[in-house]
Amino acid sequence: MSDLILRNAEERDVSALKSLTLELRGLAEIETPSFQADFQKVFSLCIDDPQCHIIVAERGAQILGYLTLWLRPCLSHAGLCALIDDLAVAEGARGQGMGRALVEKALKRAQGAGCVEIEVSTGLDNELAQSLYRSQGFQERGLLLERDIA
Repeated sequence: MSDLILRNAEERDVSALKSLTLELRGLAEIETPSFQADFQKVFSLCIDDPQCHIIVAERGAQILGYLTLWLRPCLSHAGLCALIDDLAVAEGARGQGMGRALVEKALKRAQGAGCVEIEVSTGLDNELAQSLYRSQGFQERGLLLERDIA
């Protein structure tokens, strides 16, 4: 893993991150012009927001993974909390410690910002991700409920 570089995302990374997102969601075959425009817009919003940290993992000149970390004030904790919102690793690069390296970087970034807690959610059937997070000290403490509104 010594040739792995973890760095902040830049505008030039948008295409690679979009491809990883589509792969993660299993939607690579249904990309639409609307998704392209929406992804670009949200990516730019994240890049410009000081509370959003998109960390990319690259080897050589190829981006093989990314993690999105949000920092936010939390009244119930009377401090800053962090949320890992996205974690994607290219299918061919999984099992090589890249996800672990991204999570460790996010933990350090959250600690450095003074966060008192970091949260993450993943699919109920995503045992691989659950195992990764548990190995990093995450514990099941609640229930996440979601509702589509668009």
